[in-house]
Amino acid sequence: MLLLSLTVFWGCTDPTTLGSDLLDEDAAQLEIIDSFTIEASTIPGERVITYSPFTALQGYMVNNLQDPVFGSSRATTHLQARLEFTRPNFSDAEPDSLVLVLAYDTAGFYGNLDEPFTLDVHRASEFLDQNDNFFSDTTVTFDPSPIGSVTITPANIDTVTFVDYLQGEPDTQQQVTLRIPLDLMLAQELINLDTTTYESDTSFIRAFNGLTLRAPNPTQSSISFDMFSQQSGMYLYYKRDTLFRQFRFTFSNFSTKFVTFEHDYTGTPIEPYLQSPEPSNDSILFAQGMQGVNVSFRFPTLSNLNNVILNRAELVVHSTVLGIDDPANFNPAEQLIFYRRSDDGELTAIDDVQLASDDLADKFGGQPEASPTGEGVLYRFTLSTHFQDVIDGLADDEIILSAFPRPERASRIVLTNPSQGPERIRLSLTVTNLE
Repeated sequence: MLLLSLTVFWGCTDPTTLGSDLLDEDAAQLEIIDSFTIEASTIPGERVITYSPFTALQGYMVNNLQDPVFGSSRATTHLQARLEFTRPNFSDAEPDSLVLVLAYDTAGFYGNLDEPFTLDVHRASEFLDQNDNFFSDTTVTFDPSPIGSVTITPANIDTVTFVDYLQGEPDTQQQVTLRIPLDLMLAQELINLDTTTYESDTSFIRAFNGLTLRAPNPTQSSISFDMFSQQSGMYLYYKRDTLFRQFRFTFSNFSTKFVTFEHDYTGTPIEPYLQSPEPSNDSILFAQGMQGVNVSFRFPTLSNLNNVILNRAELVVHSTVLGIDDPANFNPAEQLIFYRRSDDGELTAIDDVQLASDDLADKFGGQPEASPTGEGVLYRFTLSTHFQDVIDGLADDEIILSAFPRPERASRIVLTNPSQGPERIRLSLTVTNLE
C-alpha cells in the first residue's frame, strides 16, 4: 500500500506531462485571424428619441455650434414646468420677480468654453403632451421674442449668491447654478391665473405650455443642464401679507423635457462624402453626437467563417486631424460605441455595449488612447458577442459608430481609413477551430 501511494503521488505531481496532449491539441485549435475585408463610410445622422414617458436624458444641451470641420449644429431644449407637491396661494399676492434656475451639467460642456455664450428663454406656443414620444427632429413653435436672456463664459462658471424664502425667513445661499430673470409680466400672469388652474398639474400645463432654451449667437461651444437637480426650476418670488415668499415650478420626472437638433454640412469636408448615393470605403470618416453623422462599418467576409467559436474580437481605429481643425478646442470624443439596426429600423446599442453598460471602459472600450504613431488617438473595441452572432447568421454584418451618449454630447471624431499601414482599421479575431 505504501509503495502504491508513493507511485500515485509522484505520478500526479509531474507538471510537464499531465494532460500535455490535451493542451497541445487546444493550442493547435486556437487561431488569430486579422485579414478581413472592412468597408467603412460616413452616413447621414439619424434621429434619436429625447423624451418618452419611460425615457429621460441626464443632460439637456443648448448650442449654436460652429465647427470648422462639422459645420453648423444647433441644440434647442424644450421644458414643461409643473407644480410642486404643495399648491400655491397667490391670493392678494404682488409679484416681485420670476427667475429660471438651471443647474449645470458640466460633463456635457464642449468646445471653446472661454468665449461668451448667450442663452435666450422663450415661451413655448404649443402643448407638450407627457404621453407622447419626442424625437430629436421634432419641431416646436415658440414665441420669437425672448422673455429672458443671459450671457456667460462657460469656463468661468461660479457660485451665485441669492436669498431663499422657502422657510418663510430670508436665508442667504450660494449655488453653482445659472439664474435668468424672466419677464415680470409672466410673473403677474401666473399670479392672476384662476385658482382652479392650480388644483392639478393637468390644469396648469394646459394654461402654461412651458419654455424653450435657445442660443441666438453662433459660437464654438456647447453647454448642458441638469433638469433633475433639486435646484433647477422656475421660481416665482412674491409678497403677501407683508412677507416675501417663493414658489418653485419644477422640471420633475413627470415633466416633458426634450432636445431638438439641426445640422448643416454645406461647404464642409463632410459634404462630398454624404453626396455619394451608395456607401463606399471612405479614406476619412466622420462621427458626431447629437443627430450628427455616423460611420457605417461592414464586414462582408465575416460570415464565411465556419465551425469556429469566437473567443475574442477586437476592432482598432485611428483618428486624424485635418488641417482646418482646431484640436485645442474640439477634443476627440470621450466615448464611442457601436449600434445595430433593429427590426423597426431604429438604432440600438449592440449586445457588447449593453452587457458592459456598468463598465464600458474595461469591458467594451471605445475611449481614446495615445496612438503609437504619435499622432491623434486610437479607439479599441471588444465586439465578441455581436460578431459571434454575425458568424452564426443571427445578426447583420453592419454596425454603426457614433459618439455616446448621442443626445447628450456634442463631441465628435475624425477617423482615418488607409488601405494599409499602422493606422489601417484592423479587426482581429481569436477563434477556436472546431474542425
